[in-house]
This record gives sequence, C-alpha cells and structure tokens, in this order.
Amino acid sequence: MTIELEGEALPSEKVPDLGQSGVEPIEGAGATPVELRLSAWNDDTGALRMGVNGHAYPDAELIRATVGETQRWTVVNEMEWDHPSHLHGFFFQRADASGAPIEPVEWLDTINVPRSASEHFLIRYDNRPGLWMAHCHILDHSDAGMMTMVDLAR
Repeated sequence: MTIELEGEALPSEKVPDLGQSGVEPIEGAGATPVELRLSAWNDDTGALRMGVNGHAYPDAELIRATVGETQRWTVVNEMEWDHPSHLHGFFFQRADASGAPIEPVEWLDTINVPRSASEHFLIRYDNRPGLWMAHCHILDHSDAGMMTMVDLAR
C-alpha cells in the first residue's frame, strides 16, 4: 500500500489550554471509607486464586452501600502486576488519600491500580438499588476470583 499526502502541513500551534474539565467534583468529606485489598494465593489443589480482601468470588464479602451514599474506596494492590479495576453501573472520580479530587476531574468506570500500589476514588450512588459487580478487568484474574459485588440498598 502506498499513501501519498498532498497539500500543506498542519499548523504547529500548541494545543490550547482547556482548563478545568467542567466536571463537578464529588464531595469527599464524610464519605464512607471502603478498603479493598487485591491478593493472590494457591488453593489446596495448587491452582492460582485471586481475590478481594482475602476471599475469591463467589465467597467475597459484599460491599454494602445505600442510595445517596458517597463512598471513598481505597484499592490496595498487593501483587506484582497491575489490575485495571472496573465497577459496573456507576462512575467514580479519582481522589487522593484524604478524598480530595485529583485533576483533571473526570468520570471513570475503570482505574488501573499499579503493582504494589493503591488508588483512591469517590463514588456517589444514585437510585439504582441492586447488586453491582466490581472486578479486575483482566478476565483471567476475574475468573480466578478477583471480583466482588456492591449491594446497593434503598
């Protein structure tokens, strides 16, 4: 394949500073703290298991929440590889350990938790009660048990 370009080159101007994203940050003061520790181990048969807070799905503890509640999640990765952590049904915003927003403020449903590190984020639950899945977006890790559920009550 041959590609031929004609005409003038694009201007070499800098990308304009767009400033704030326009997304209103979630208020972190008073948010309910939730800590999720991601870990791995070998079961009695020698098979690799992965889990949240020491339990592989479906034995993982539910994350309890109520409609209108704001939670500050701390996801601690105790392993030597990254985990893109994904939450179904809700968007969240990155925060620092105190709950203050991290720029740029943006809506996410997945956040990479680097190896041997932590990430913090804020979630405000709207009026959609039920069970919502949270898991590692590397499907082999989810299949090995790195998954839990948010139990959202009215």
